[in-house]
Amino acid sequence: MSENRMLAAFIILALLAISCGNTASPAELIIGSWNAENMGETRSLEFRSDGTILPAGEVTQHYEVIDGDPDLLRISGMNGEGVLVELELTFSGDDQCTLSGRGITAVLTRVQ
Repeated sequence: MSENRMLAAFIILALLAISCGNTASPAELIIGSWNAENMGETRSLEFRSDGTILPAGEVTQHYEVIDGDPDLLRISGMNGEGVLVELELTFSGDDQCTLSGRGITAVLTRVQ
């Protein structure tokens, strides 16, 4: 095989590996600090890898991302109070997502 064909084959394989590669799941993408805007009000949230969420100035809660169509974010109390809210979770890239349901539409933007 000529060098040009080998180079072309290598480039195609590399592009395929990148396009099929490490796409993070919603459960992985949600981890981090976010600013949530809802009805003109902005709040800070931190989703932690241990399944807890810390809304600024509030009590720590538990969250779970449920893969599906649509993906869901289930938030419950830390002391077993049950499900507080379940919202649809839609990502628009790695640094922005929308939570919606029960009359709520919040746009979350990752804090850099």
